[in-house]
Formats: sequence, C-alpha cells, structure tokens
Amino acid sequence: MGSNMPFTKLWKISNTKAVSLASEHLGVSEYELFAIAYRGWHKCEPNPQELQKIFSVFNTKGTIPRWLRHYLSQLDARTHFKSANRPALLQTHRRAELFQLITLMFLLQAFSFNLRLAANKEHILSC
Repeated sequence: MGSNMPFTKLWKISNTKAVSLASEHLGVSEYELFAIAYRGWHKCEPNPQELQKIFSVFNTKGTIPRWLRHYLSQLDARTHFKSANRPALLQTHRRAELFQLITLMFLLQAFSFNLRLAANKEHILSC
C-alpha cells in the first residue's frame, strides 16, 4: 500500500492504517484526530470519557465510528494526501478555533458592557 492511496480506500482495507496515516498527515496524535472528527460531526466538544471509550474500542478491535469515516473521506477529498495542502488544512482548523475565540471575546465584552451599564444605572438611581 503506497502512501498516495486515498484515505477512503484505506479505511475499507484497514481502519488502523487509515487513522495512522491521517494523523501523521495532519501532524496530530490519533486520539486528537478522533477529537477533531468528533467536533466536526457533532459541532461540540467530545465528552473525554466517551471519546476514550471509542478510542479504546478502536485500539482493541480496529473499528471506527461513522463520524470518523466521514472525516477521513472529507480529508481525502480536500487533500488527496498532498503534503503541500497540510498547512492549509491545519490553518482551516486554526481559523475555526480563532473564530470561536473571537466570538467568545465579543460576547464577554458585550456582557461586561451590560454589567457596567447596569452598575452605572444603579449608581444614577441611588443618587
């Protein structure tokens, strides 16, 4: 099996090999790959105990959940194992995390502003 074989074909042959190659390609651990795929599918952070159980089943039986299969097929469609695409793919993940961080900062600033406004209003009313 050459390293140029698409992920989608690899997981049909060997789940463990596909996960290994995908994690190596992205520069993350296999466990982190599971977490990334989980977040992509469920749009939320994985429960660490649940993810650990799923990862343990993968390590013992070699089976992977459908959301990881989907992620591997998406990864194959985006990269085709071209190492030149690795930075762009990682930037996509970083952009998503950065967007979440900026959104959180904006919400915190808005909440802080509302607290200050309420405190000012309270101060004015007490005078």
